[in-house]
Amino acid sequence: MRLEGNTSPFRSVVNQSNIIDITVFKILFLITHQTIKMKSIQFIIMTIMVFISATLFAQTAKTEDIKVWGNCSLCKNHIETSLKVDGVAKADWNKKTKILTVTYDSTKITNDQIQKNIAAVGYDTEKYKGDDKAYNDIDECCQYDRKSTEDKKKD
Repeated sequence: MRLEGNTSPFRSVVNQSNIIDITVFKILFLITHQTIKMKSIQFIIMTIMVFISATLFAQTAKTEDIKVWGNCSLCKNHIETSLKVDGVAKADWNKKTKILTVTYDSTKITNDQIQKNIAAVGYDTEKYKGDDKAYNDIDECCQYDRKSTEDKKKD
């Protein structure tokens, strides 16, 4: 006896199985496609956030030169260590030129606060005379000829 068309129960099961397989494949494809889309969207959002952060930091980051009196590499260490505070990204004091180059976030710390931190450890800056007690406590090699406040105003 010959079966014609789709009258075979076996053929019907195979077709239903193919339909189920295709449906599952479509669902998996859509989920995977959505996941890829979501990951792409997340990547784009993260990239945008990084650029915005960098731009905002660039707008608030300042690099300035400040005259700071001192003599030696111990002075350099004291001065730079006094600026290991939140908001200061980099501090480099040159003992020959007596110039401190400091990079800082102006939303977290000001130039005045930076100079006060240096003065607190005994070093004179353009604006502030170093704390007398701290100056007397620093190593002898670090004690420089101090300028009076009036002399600083003339410079």
